[in-house]
Amino acid sequence: MGSAEDTIEEVIYKYVYVSGEVTFRRLLSFLAQHSSLTLRRDRVALVLGSMASDGRINVKKVGAEWRISPKAKKPVKQL
Repeated sequence: MGSAEDTIEEVIYKYVYVSGEVTFRRLLSFLAQHSSLTLRRDRVALVLGSMASDGRINVKKVGAEWRISPKAKKPVKQL
């Protein structure tokens, strides 16, 4: 999915962008399989919070699950 020098933010954003919408559990599973990254779930949660604050992703709670999706870009109006 990414090269060894990708930051955690880049890896998360690429995965979420390609996948569309993922659960927190699925994201953790993907990151656990990513050979160059060993992260605890609290670290991942902090990174997600930072990315959501920056407006790069959406994080919402649906029932008992947290869902992460890429920020929808606003369509450009044609003149």
